[in-house]
Amino acid sequence: MSLKRADSILMLDNIEGVTSAPPRTKTKRSDVPECAAAMYVDLTGCRRPEAIPFVWFGMARKRKCRDVLCLLLFLAFWGGMFVVCAIAIDQGDPDRLIFGIDSYGMACGGKHTFGDTTMDLSNNKNLYYLNALDLLAITNIRYAKRMCVDGCPGEENVCGIGDFPCTSNAKFVCPYYWLAEDYIYDKLQNVSSIEETSYWEQLSTMNETIADSTASALIQGMEALDSLPWVGDFLDTYGINSSGPWTGRYYQLRSNIPGQGPCFPVLVQTKAYLN
Repeated sequence: MSLKRADSILMLDNIEGVTSAPPRTKTKRSDVPECAAAMYVDLTGCRRPEAIPFVWFGMARKRKCRDVLCLLLFLAFWGGMFVVCAIAIDQGDPDRLIFGIDSYGMACGGKHTFGDTTMDLSNNKNLYYLNALDLLAITNIRYAKRMCVDGCPGEENVCGIGDFPCTSNAKFVCPYYWLAEDYIYDKLQNVSSIEETSYWEQLSTMNETIADSTASALIQGMEALDSLPWVGDFLDTYGINSSGPWTGRYYQLRSNIPGQGPCFPVLVQTKAYLN
């Protein structure tokens, strides 16, 4: 006996000794005599509820979860993820991902305490590379000195070749005053905070004699360029010479040379991205 389906009605062949069946034709539900309530028909076209038991060929109606262990493991996995997330929020610092990290390991946009000193970088949410020349080689990028600043220097801040020597704070970005190079911290006047990164003009207030073993050689090199108007004017105006003594004016001159510091001229226009 074979069971086949035609137009949603099950047809049975070769039942009750029938060895050959007439040609099969499509049977419409409306053509079947209402002699029984079952969904089955024999070759006579009559529904026979006693022919065979009811069989369902579609989706199982009685279903249940067969992978209980897998479900429990999956729920445990998600529970663990929530625990990890809670620990990360409580003990981690999302600002390190959002705003970046400076050369001293401090995340921009946050507060950092070192002993009795707190660096408040809440308003300094932009990461800035001090010396653009460090970015010319890919291998130098990870070692390039970077600071958190309150705004990215724009076109108006660029210290171009025609501007040398640049003589305003707007043209320079310096390391944090508290971490200033050449031990100039606490030797300048009118610097507003230890997080200040714009104090090129205040370098002139440093009257203490500078002990710099490279100063003489650097100024001798500058004196060799005395034919350049700005070099000669700067040296003559501030009385800078290779024999010394040198004060904060020397640092102002040195800062005009890219990569020398303690402050660094803005060489290219920058824009804020990602934050």
